[in-house]
Amino acid sequence: MNAHDSERIKGMLEELGLGEAATQDDADVLVFNTCTIREKPDTKFAAHLAQAAALKQRDPEKVIAVGGCYAEAQRDRLFSLYPYVDVAFGPGSIPHLGEWLGAGGFGVARGSFGLDDRSFAGHLPTHRERRFQGWVQISMGCNSKCAYCIVPAVRGREASRRPGDVVAEVTRLAADGVREVTLLGQNVNSYGRDLPLDDRIDFAGLLRACDAVEGLERIRFTSPHPKDFRPPVIAAMAECASVCEHAHLPLQSGSTRILKAMRRTYSRERYLRLVEELRAGIPDLALTTDLIVGFPGETEADFQETVEVVEEVGYDAAFTFVYSPRAGTEAAAMPDQVPEEADRGRPADRARAERAPRRRRRGSARRGSEPHRPRGAARTDATEHDCELPRRRGSGRARAGADRRSNVHDAPRHRLRSRRSVTLQSRDLAWDGCLNVRDLGGHRTSDGGETRYGAVVRADSIRLLSDSGWQALVDYGVRTAIDLRGDHERLDDPPADIPIDVRHVPFMEADEREWDELGPQFEAVARAAPDVTGATRDVYLIFLERFKENVAAGIRAVARAPRGAVVFHCVGGKDRTGLLAALLLHLAGVDLEQIAADYALSEDRLRPRHEASLGGATSDEERERLERISRTPATALVGVFEELERRYGSVDAYLRAAGLDDDELELARRRLRD
Repeated sequence: MNAHDSERIKGMLEELGLGEAATQDDADVLVFNTCTIREKPDTKFAAHLAQAAALKQRDPEKVIAVGGCYAEAQRDRLFSLYPYVDVAFGPGSIPHLGEWLGAGGFGVARGSFGLDDRSFAGHLPTHRERRFQGWVQISMGCNSKCAYCIVPAVRGREASRRPGDVVAEVTRLAADGVREVTLLGQNVNSYGRDLPLDDRIDFAGLLRACDAVEGLERIRFTSPHPKDFRPPVIAAMAECASVCEHAHLPLQSGSTRILKAMRRTYSRERYLRLVEELRAGIPDLALTTDLIVGFPGETEADFQETVEVVEEVGYDAAFTFVYSPRAGTEAAAMPDQVPEEADRGRPADRARAERAPRRRRRGSARRGSEPHRPRGAARTDATEHDCELPRRRGSGRARAGADRRSNVHDAPRHRLRSRRSVTLQSRDLAWDGCLNVRDLGGHRTSDGGETRYGAVVRADSIRLLSDSGWQALVDYGVRTAIDLRGDHERLDDPPADIPIDVRHVPFMEADEREWDELGPQFEAVARAAPDVTGATRDVYLIFLERFKENVAAGIRAVARAPRGAVVFHCVGGKDRTGLLAALLLHLAGVDLEQIAADYALSEDRLRPRHEASLGGATSDEERERLERISRTPATALVGVFEELERRYGSVDAYLRAAGLDDDELELARRRLRD
């Protein structure tokens, strides 16, 4: 749904004469289309918005706009939380952004919220990211009362779009060369129940109407609710030439007791009967699902029931999320909230569930498909691994010769291995006792690729890892740990039975005499700098110049580490690990904007620890010093890179001056790319 809304926002802005900027620095208008279904999107949004605020500070004319579900949830409070936001709008009031910009902000309210005046966005222009594929909204809102879900509060009660409008949009898209459409709604299977009698058709009827559109080859839909998946829809999927044999069927839990607490209105047995009916009616069906682990009151026995259902069904893909309490939902106030440390499964459970999605139920093979093969570490914050889905290109028309499941969906495959969170885009990892753990994979690179997952991980406070935390490193594929701490900071090593090679590479390590020399320099640049950004930049530059050999040693250790993932770590701040991560991402071809955004995430993750440290200040002067240390804006990192380019001609030239040769620089690049 958010992808659809984003394409409408882009199309609307283009109609106003705005083109998509290459970078945030170049943009006149920055638009954030938000999701708030889990806590993590809120956290990431705050980090990105902080970066936008820094850009606006340099360019006060830059407009910051916030849309989507987070804006609807916060409403006018958003402007109090983030006073630099210029305009905000809910998911049902996208046109408000165009009205505000068109008026230059004069005479138009800053915010447009509320669920009574919602409107479908089908009349807005669109900017399709893929010319052959289009999103078509058929309903908005949801009438279900799932205990964990914030959607009804931010998108309202279900409202179905007139079938004539839906078919007209599908027809326009097909005439424009679109060959695949995805019908969108919070619960597509309940479509039509609120329509006037003379306009009323059900979802099965809508599928058949869209199937009749000339030129359309593939029809998908998301998301259905198992309680409303009726025989007419199954029949339409089987009989309509364009409707793909794919159903995303959210399970959420395999425990009937937990499903009842979730208010899902179906039992484990009813769900499994539906799976049987679907596969009987559509023999070549691809099934995907959503799972929530750690729901309030979930026991180990409940979790085992979920694992059993995963094994029995044999999903083609499963998207697994740790339960995230959302304010205002019934579940957030439930007793027996599951502590994070309990959100992990036994190794045997993980191994059994890992194998489950590799096979179809009854052990049947996929005809004509490639075997599922591991692709390295997954984009998860657990110990998962990606698998590519089998895919064949086909028109979606011919029953015998084409596989209409192609691109179901062009996303990594995730397997349930432990009671941990799995998210498709996040690089955060959860290693018990360790702060700010992030895989450096998933960053876009200048040549159109992206950095590789499962190659390099940065971490802070690794000394606090529990035994299970160390085991999580091993499960993730880590074989080398590069310890950036100085000799006086080292407190521990992994347990003796953990197969990780530890390499001690002091990063920016100074002895007592050097610290005596550096202290006055730090104080001098801090006093001379106009703000904390300038002070941080200048301190970092002193370190980078004074400890070139240490910098080179850190990059060399990562580049030359044996096969397997590498984790580099430090004490608990973000300076040394942040600088090393930034340099490695630069070598991999990641632009400075993304590097700064990644650094901003560390600032956000570690803020609670830094704020706690202020309580130890014994004087106002000490408190001011600690506050200065704790604030290291991402814009300071931008200044560091710009200054290195000014002094040396390029960051690579600085690294050569530090002692790295071209072979070592290439090894470092390949570590994150190949």
